[in-house]
Amino acid sequence: YTVFISLLFSFLQKKKIIICPRGSLSSWGLKYKKKWIKKTWINFLIRPFIKNVRWHACSYLEVKDIKNVFKNSDVVEINDGIDFQSFQNSKKIDKIKLVNNFTSSSFDKVEDVFFSMGRLHEIKGFDIIIDAFNIHLKLHKNDKLIIAGGDDGERKNLEEQIRRLNLQDSVFLIGAVNHFQKCELLTNSTAFILASHFESFGIVIAESLACGTPVIVSNKTSWNEIETNKCGIFTENDISGFVKSLSDIKEINFNKEQIKNYVNSTFDWKIITNKFLETIRN
Repeated sequence: YTVFISLLFSFLQKKKIIICPRGSLSSWGLKYKKKWIKKTWINFLIRPFIKNVRWHACSYLEVKDIKNVFKNSDVVEINDGIDFQSFQNSKKIDKIKLVNNFTSSSFDKVEDVFFSMGRLHEIKGFDIIIDAFNIHLKLHKNDKLIIAGGDDGERKNLEEQIRRLNLQDSVFLIGAVNHFQKCELLTNSTAFILASHFESFGIVIAESLACGTPVIVSNKTSWNEIETNKCGIFTENDISGFVKSLSDIKEINFNKEQIKNYVNSTFDWKIITNKFLETIRN
């Protein structure tokens, strides 16, 4: 109701209001749970005031989503941002120590560590990552996969998948992590993986790049320039795509400082804040 009240006041005062949909106008968001309530909000509580709305889209994908629902709407695209400096303080540790610290295990041989993070929800595609990693292990038996994130309905399914594939010594669900732990994992992993079926942005990709760590990213996200900027691999969001990417990324010699410079010059909060201020002033 806060949005409706704000729209009503903006209409009466003949001023514009900025709305950030945060993925709620995506095809996935509109179809997922309580569809009739969402349609009611759109048609009766937002559409009548649409001339008073300026939409904030955090990616080109969200621009399309907004335009699909509100065809001639006023949309400004501004990416999400991060505090780049807050990701620069983690120390380098070896892969064995990283895995043993975060999984309470005692391995004496670890080759590469792949990391993924997000709420444990079906939209995040963790099942795809696990299936792909199971195949990957046939040639890389000493690689490990760590998945961090609080449960949002999928933890039991993922645990069962890990047991069924006999991956208890290779794939680990470690629950939610704090900022310090996240930075340590990102800094010391071989690569970060995101297999989401949809992301309006995907802030964790920018966080990984801020640590100088390359990424393997689903083509259902907005990170289609990741390969152009030599920061990772943009892949088909299926098992075969991730199997190939897991193998390929081990062979690429990424420049960590180049990766950091890219995200610092594009997504640091100083830059993003100025874009927001410019939008509000105009």
